[in-house]
Amino acid sequence: MTLTLEQLAARIEAVERSIGEARRKVVGWSNIAEALGDDFSPEAARQLAKRSRDPLPVFRDAAHHQVFAFEGALKEWRLRQILPYDVRR
Repeated sequence: MTLTLEQLAARIEAVERSIGEARRKVVGWSNIAEALGDDFSPEAARQLAKRSRDPLPVFRDAAHHQVFAFEGALKEWRLRQILPYDVRR
């Protein structure tokens, strides 16, 4: 399959846009909960960040007294939570 320069440029632009979205910072517990979806509250996000197995991927910026996460990491974490349960464990 041969691509024209315009098609190649459009594909590159789409990939760069998706990378930019994945690296977007989400700051604050309420925004993190909102990025996770309607069924999450800020308190639920805090609790999920504390759990020992596959915690919510958040970071603390001590210099600015903020908590933040990357949008792509939140989406990946959310997808990992819907894997089938292994009853043998």
